[in-house]
Amino acid sequence: HVGDRRAVGQREVVEPVAIELDELVDHAALAQHLRDGQHQVGRGHALGQLALELEAGELESAAGLFEAFVKAHPDYASAYINLASIYDQQERDDDALKMLARCLDLDSTNPVALNRLGMIKRRAGDFDAAESAWLSAIAANPDYPYAWYNLGVLYDLYLQDLPAALEHYQTYQRLSGSESDAAVDRWIADLETRIGSQPQTALARGL
Repeated sequence: HVGDRRAVGQREVVEPVAIELDELVDHAALAQHLRDGQHQVGRGHALGQLALELEAGELESAAGLFEAFVKAHPDYASAYINLASIYDQQERDDDALKMLARCLDLDSTNPVALNRLGMIKRRAGDFDAAESAWLSAIAANPDYPYAWYNLGVLYDLYLQDLPAALEHYQTYQRLSGSESDAAVDRWIADLETRIGSQPQTALARGL
């Protein structure tokens, strides 16, 4: 996790990454994601070039290449997510939201797009929209861990719904398996103490 560490609520979190988990959280991961798609006919060279730009940390150049890519391949939903991710890192929220809308027009239940949408809405202070996006991501794919994590933090630190936060953190850890987060284990223990049960199964909101 990177960013400025500061106290929020009952624990310290790291902004922005720790409260916005996404499977494409850094340039290397996104570059690998692009390389994984190079086998697609007519798209391999373009995706490979994008991967190189991202590995070099050239967001501006990568954004331009992605913009050209989506014009050439307007039916490629994942490209809109990747472009939205770059715009998000550049703090171009309106542009990121437009790209996510285009992705969701093609694939209305894409959990990665819905997760990114929740991240942007949470930062804007629109907690209802963030919750709705993450609940939709979970409904689309109950095994998608990042939406469970982000909802847990939303319920814990912003909406003060501790039982729902506990349920979502526990589910995130279960889905993460060997990659579970030791910090989240501490948060779970803290919530169990605060709720007054060791352990207590929470009833998640809206599920």
